[in-house]
Amino acid sequence: MYLRRPLCAFCLLFALSLAIIMQCTGETGGTPEQTGYKGKRTGFTGVIRRMENKNGRLILQISNTSISDRDILLYLSEENLTEVKLHTGQKISASGIPGEFDHAHNRGEFDLKDHYDLKSIDFPVYEGVITGTGTSYDHLKDGLYRIRNNTAAVYEKYFEPEEYGVIKALVLADRSSLDNGIKQQYQNAGISHILALSGLHIATVGFIVFGILRKLRLPVFISVIISTCLITLYCIMVGMPVSALRALIMFLLSMGAMLLGRTPDLRTSAAAAAVIMLMMRPDSLCDSSFLLSFSAVMGIGLVYPSLRFIVITAIGRRRIQKLDHSKVWAVRMMMGILRTLLVSSAIQLTMLPFILWFYYQFPTYGILVNIAAVPLAGFLLIFAVAVGILGTVASYPVTAPVLETAVRLPVLAVRGILKFYDSLCDIQALAPGSLIITGRPQVSFMWIYGTVLAAAAVIGTMLEKRERINGIKRLTGRAVGNDKPATVKTARILIFICAINTALLFINDKPQFEISALYMGQGQCFVIHGKDVPTVMYDCGSLDEKEAGRYSVIPFLKYCGISRIDTVFVSHLDRDHVSGLIEILNDDKSMDVSIGRIIIPGSISQENSENHADLKRAAERHDIPVYRMISGDRLSYDRLSFECLSPVNDRMTEGDINEGSLVLSLEYRPDDKNCLRALFTGDISSETEAKLIKGGIGSYDYLQVPHHGSRSSADPEFFKRISPYAAVISAGIDNQYGHPHSETLSILKDDDRVKTFITSRDGEVDMRAVPDRGHMRFLMVSFNTL
Repeated sequence: MYLRRPLCAFCLLFALSLAIIMQCTGETGGTPEQTGYKGKRTGFTGVIRRMENKNGRLILQISNTSISDRDILLYLSEENLTEVKLHTGQKISASGIPGEFDHAHNRGEFDLKDHYDLKSIDFPVYEGVITGTGTSYDHLKDGLYRIRNNTAAVYEKYFEPEEYGVIKALVLADRSSLDNGIKQQYQNAGISHILALSGLHIATVGFIVFGILRKLRLPVFISVIISTCLITLYCIMVGMPVSALRALIMFLLSMGAMLLGRTPDLRTSAAAAAVIMLMMRPDSLCDSSFLLSFSAVMGIGLVYPSLRFIVITAIGRRRIQKLDHSKVWAVRMMMGILRTLLVSSAIQLTMLPFILWFYYQFPTYGILVNIAAVPLAGFLLIFAVAVGILGTVASYPVTAPVLETAVRLPVLAVRGILKFYDSLCDIQALAPGSLIITGRPQVSFMWIYGTVLAAAAVIGTMLEKRERINGIKRLTGRAVGNDKPATVKTARILIFICAINTALLFINDKPQFEISALYMGQGQCFVIHGKDVPTVMYDCGSLDEKEAGRYSVIPFLKYCGISRIDTVFVSHLDRDHVSGLIEILNDDKSMDVSIGRIIIPGSISQENSENHADLKRAAERHDIPVYRMISGDRLSYDRLSFECLSPVNDRMTEGDINEGSLVLSLEYRPDDKNCLRALFTGDISSETEAKLIKGGIGSYDYLQVPHHGSRSSADPEFFKRISPYAAVISAGIDNQYGHPHSETLSILKDDDRVKTFITSRDGEVDMRAVPDRGHMRFLMVSFNTL
């Protein structure tokens, strides 16, 4: 099969070679140069490549700028929006304040900087003001932009906000209005691909248009030109996302084959499209959209034919033939479902390593849900496009009376399909074990998985070819003794090997013990986890990071393969220590990680916080018990224990929430020879530090520096008594309090033994237990040095 498609084989070899080179060298394309403009208003010139309305703001993608070799994003100030009429392809002069896109600070977190690097966008410019415009512009692209905006306005008119976000993402490739809860719901059900513009459906529409034109007796050449132009214009209008570009290239190759009198080949055109896109941008190989899009196509073109043959052979070819020709319609329907299941399985098998790599989870019933969801996706796109066209025409007074009623029919069809999808997601979520949180798979296992899957596909193809040859020989009477058909045993062995191969991806290489201090902006969150211990969290909150629970904590937990937190300790109920926890508990659609119990300090001062009632109410919704803890209380596991050192009693510091912080002493004993001690202090001040000294507090290996490194919590005697190996300060970048203060850093610096880590500088900070010749040593790792 592959030797008869030399172009396909060459393209696959090219992509594989590029992947190996990038894996070995770490190269993923160029990096932008430091501009030196950050933070100060700067004037520049450029050309508008693309315009986008997002949450009521106009964002311009500017190319050929005088301040960067790559594109930039210009965020126009609201007062400037009505002053100037802008067009795509227009040259402008403008000014604004350059900034930078956020890098990921924790494992599992979305990296906005990498995302825009893949789009060749260097940095954002805020508070933009247009100071001059040229007269010429790209009339074609500008017209397509206007059509896109008008279509979005039509969708906003006829659909509810949640429906509008889905349709806008599906038809116009614009996710700016997509509800995060819907996005998470579809992702957990394994149908998030429906929220992306489908390259398969674009190509299908193109072939339908071509077929209609041929039915009208137009010449092949004219039909090819018209259908190609329509598909190209549509892809330009939606911004040419990866799936659209892939579909466009494959469609062009197929049309070219028809003009040459050749039969279009899915595998060859997909492989050629991949190479063309990689030659344009080699670092696309690191883009999730590229990998998921092409792996789905390769699943259909390469894996499905072999999988179908192997499964039919394992079940029994004659038995399958009898069922196919059964007189009972229900049996024939079940056989059709089986074939659909095989197609869905082939796609899922090919996409699986990339799904786990980027999303860290696997929807258990995703294959079954897709059987019901995918066939309707094409109709959803057709009905949504019909709404856009009819709604646009109906917006004119002359046609409104006639077409207003006609628009309602496709609107009802779209709503019906979306409600069906919602029901599918709800049913799937209620099913036991509906979501498996796997963590990010090991790279070595991904290479093994890909190699074994490819080998199984090749062997299946060879067996099918041998079976076909032997069948011909038997019909002609030329069969010999050694010409045996592919046996059921061989097929079943291949299925068993593929099952073991798939299980490899679900093996998570967890450390024995780890303390992870996450970057939460001006806040803090510590996670104690590993093979040897249950997962325990100390604090989860932020003052300045928006939805830190959803975008920082949950992705980290999923990355590490954590599906349950046994205990959450809350040092005190200030917002920067508890807001993320309350947010997670209140968001039912992101509660993929369960919580066993919550423990707060026993001091009565905590009840004065407005967050106290919010936390209790949120915990009660999920039947999570909330306990109090005071000095002397202990919580023990097999190798891990926690002892409360403060507050001393429930009447302590009635008016000061910080002073009533829960001070915890952690001990981890992997064996009789080793012990790690860690101290978590919340936001206590020097006053409580003095009380702890008076109580005889000893030394610790790990210290959470009190109150984000504030000078009010910098008792030199306290740090001397603790004498930690590692001191971790949780603080936000450029935070309003100036944390950590220089006085605290100076005290820590005076002790040569202490290694100080600051989350605003180092990102996530981890202390890991590493086995070493029968002993256990502890290694400090910061995210920004990985």
